[in-house]
Amino acid sequence: MRRQRSFGHIFGSPFFVGTLSIAIIGWVIAFASSIASDVDSANFSHFAWWAVMYELALILGVTVCVLYNTYEKHKVALAAYAALGVALSSSTCNALIYSDEGAEQAVAVGHIFLSIVNLIWIGYFGSTPDSVSRGWVDGFASTKAPAVPDGPRPQSFAMNGRFASPYPKTLLDAPPRGTQQLASPSSAATPMSNTNGTNTTPQTQVSAPIGFDYRARAIYAYEANPEDPNEISFAKGEILEIADISGKWFQARNTKGEVGIAPSNYLTLIPLDS
Repeated sequence: MRRQRSFGHIFGSPFFVGTLSIAIIGWVIAFASSIASDVDSANFSHFAWWAVMYELALILGVTVCVLYNTYEKHKVALAAYAALGVALSSSTCNALIYSDEGAEQAVAVGHIFLSIVNLIWIGYFGSTPDSVSRGWVDGFASTKAPAVPDGPRPQSFAMNGRFASPYPKTLLDAPPRGTQQLASPSSAATPMSNTNGTNTTPQTQVSAPIGFDYRARAIYAYEANPEDPNEISFAKGEILEIADISGKWFQARNTKGEVGIAPSNYLTLIPLDS
């Protein structure tokens, strides 16, 4: 599935607006000062050029991942690249901060800004979406949400772990908590005649109940895809009952009683008694 680019993913998040702005300012200072230092001194460190170019690639990589809302898929790599960025920027800063040349000191100042942003990115990308720090940071975002899981979606909601029912998103009539009964389409009773001429009615076939044995809190709001009738919508903070937690899509029931599938990375499991 192709990702849609949106600048709202950046401008809707104060975190990314702030960190990218500081990173760009720091990089411009480091780059411009590196040019001035290289012109004034023939002994300017070539390592400093490698560090400033690496930081440019890192800033562009983070920007692209946020634009296409794919940073959750690449967060491990982004955290690792940011850690390497800290090492490069810190080494450059340590080599130039004590110089007598003002331009070289300015290079060090630029790398101080970059090191600070890299450390913040390590903390952010190295945390899970349901962590306290991530939850607090993402709470300020107006349009932030993780990417919907890739891969084939079930064609109907799960029954005992297998997607079999042709009637998704059924509105239930206040079933007992934790279970619901779904009748098979072929369960209607049909009178039949036996060999003695008397009518008999076959036993009604009823599918096994679905047990909603888990609960989850929505850490992001989700609007169901209108092209997929199996999905359900829910609001941020809503408590959903979960029947199947295998795979990237959970079988869930929202507070409206709608049963369907929900992306697992929008939810965090909570104790039943909470």
